[in-house]
Amino acid sequence: MIKNWKSCPGHPGVEFYEHLTRKDATNRKPDRYYRIRYSKGTNKTVTSGLGWSTEGFNEKKATDYRTMFIQNILTGTGPTNFKEYKEHIIQEENTKKEIEKENAKFSLTCAQIFDEYYFKYNTVKPNTKRTELGIFNNWIRNEIGNLSLAEIKYDQLQKVKNKLDLAKSTPRFIQYTFSIIRHLFNIAIKHEIYNGKNPLDKNSFFKIPKVNNRKERFLTHEEAEILLTTLKNISYDCYMQCSIALQTGMRKTEILNLTWECIDFNNLLIHVRNTKNKGKTRIISMTTKIQKILLNKKSISKSNYVFGKKKNTPPNDISKTFNRTIKSLGFNADVIDPRSKVTFHTLRHTFASWAIQNGMDLLQLQKMLGHESITTTLIYAHLSPEAMDSARKIFENLPY
Repeated sequence: MIKNWKSCPGHPGVEFYEHLTRKDATNRKPDRYYRIRYSKGTNKTVTSGLGWSTEGFNEKKATDYRTMFIQNILTGTGPTNFKEYKEHIIQEENTKKEIEKENAKFSLTCAQIFDEYYFKYNTVKPNTKRTELGIFNNWIRNEIGNLSLAEIKYDQLQKVKNKLDLAKSTPRFIQYTFSIIRHLFNIAIKHEIYNGKNPLDKNSFFKIPKVNNRKERFLTHEEAEILLTTLKNISYDCYMQCSIALQTGMRKTEILNLTWECIDFNNLLIHVRNTKNKGKTRIISMTTKIQKILLNKKSISKSNYVFGKKKNTPPNDISKTFNRTIKSLGFNADVIDPRSKVTFHTLRHTFASWAIQNGMDLLQLQKMLGHESITTTLIYAHLSPEAMDSARKIFENLPY
């Protein structure tokens, strides 16, 4: 199509040509395409196409663009033609959207962050997920769920605490509830959806109740023998898991995640990997009895995991047979204090207690148990033969 450019009277530098067939519905005149022309420097003329009248362009709008571009050329700032202008507008819109997106992130409520981010960035077992979801829904959501994290201060946290106190919740349950809130804040900070401080960090004015979860119960040799003998006749896998815990002090998760490549049968060693202590590996010895039952297990195993049912999948938990057996043996009968109840962790505690009673020094026990700090291991110090003998001598010669 031949373009017959015409000047717009009263609008210098503005030109148009008319479409041969298309009409502008607003005035029934031929659709006009506008362009502007102006100088850039001494020897260069800029020609910048704008658009059709059906797209909203007219002489006045064309003149306004031309004036703006000439002014930008003189000042050295901003777009100097319509192509640059459109790119500038797109960039501004994108920047605006990014700002709005960022602002929207920071305005997410506590409940929205929990629902969208908590389990996405916090891998937990199915049972733990159900527990923590229940705690959030029952104790946190209605109290502070509709608040942004920036709005959650001392008074709002105290509101949650008051609700828990009114229900006569245990200190351990209160601690667990606030640990969920604290972890939610940490996730939000890490993923840059909250740029404030965690109101439940160690320097916070709000204090979470401290809980003494230290296990006080350990098995006697007679109790251990009864437990293992009973389990051996019910579930051999559970018997093996308990034997390993009792004779090595390994944690439950360490036993469940134990693979065959971690076991050095020739040197009677177990390489415990991905431990609770920052994922460090520790090496512990195993008895010939453990060696024997593991060799028997390996001969029939089809999994990479010692106690796995599938090739590449560890078991989720210790068999329920353990708790049923503890109940049937009456080990926890009439026991109210959870610290005195026999759990699977009691076997690790029993290992440590027996080791100290038989003369193992604390530094060696610390390495065996994988404690990061000797302070944790010191809870067993009072069981050492020297400590027992010292206490006996103090009271031996009392006159009464």
